[in-house]
Amino acid sequence: MSTLNLQGFSLYYETHRDPEGPPVLLVSGLGGVGASWETQIARFAEKYHVILPDQL
Repeated sequence: MSTLNLQGFSLYYETHRDPEGPPVLLVSGLGGVGASWETQIARFAEKYHVILPDQL
């Protein structure tokens, strides 16, 4: 639930669970949004620091 702003570009992203855990980046297909991973987030978050960027 954050936004990365860099060189005039903004990227919305969410993170789930402990940032000290090994990261996993869930990237949707062309033009997808992080919400498309909704049913898998909890499962991945059991072991990983989940990062979900929106690509819109």
